[in-house]
Amino acid sequence: MSKAFPLLAMLAASTVLIAPTAFADFIVESRSGGQNYGLYSEVGSWSNSSGKSTAPGVTPGIGSRYSSTLYSGRYANFAFKAGEPTGLYEVFVTWGANANRRAGIEHKVYHTGGTTSIYVDQSATANTWVSLGQFTLDTSSKVQIHTYTGVSGSGYADAVKFVYIPEPATLAVLGLGAIASLRRRRA
Repeated sequence: MSKAFPLLAMLAASTVLIAPTAFADFIVESRSGGQNYGLYSEVGSWSNSSGKSTAPGVTPGIGSRYSSTLYSGRYANFAFKAGEPTGLYEVFVTWGANANRRAGIEHKVYHTGGTTSIYVDQSATANTWVSLGQFTLDTSSKVQIHTYTGVSGSGYADAVKFVYIPEPATLAVLGLGAIASLRRRRA
């Protein structure tokens, strides 16, 4: 095996166990006491809501933020976390089952390839993570929620989740590390 797979043989013979690196998801929440709250900001008039999403991973009991859908110039920013690896992420949003939710809430994802707008019907679902898609993100990336629809109601900014998607080559290296660890334990 060492002639055919020198890297694998070298890893298997090593006395150092290689543990695969885990890439943690991270969540930005819109209320004080929430995860990564320092990465949240807003423009225009916003108010506190006692309603909070119950999607897995959010901080319970802290509420969320909302703004009128009747007026333009109001948006919430959820910034990408400095120190996270640049790469492909799936971006999710969530909100609670609050009153007066509306359809057509614009979610803009600022990514390395530009800006993508996704219109979300907040009245159709709540308390679950809704995917906005997969995007390549870096430290200048963010998700922006615009509440203007021209119809009286409310648009909610509760939480955004960023889920890292490792490249296939990264997964292969992590897999080799796991194989080497198992092989070394058997020896």
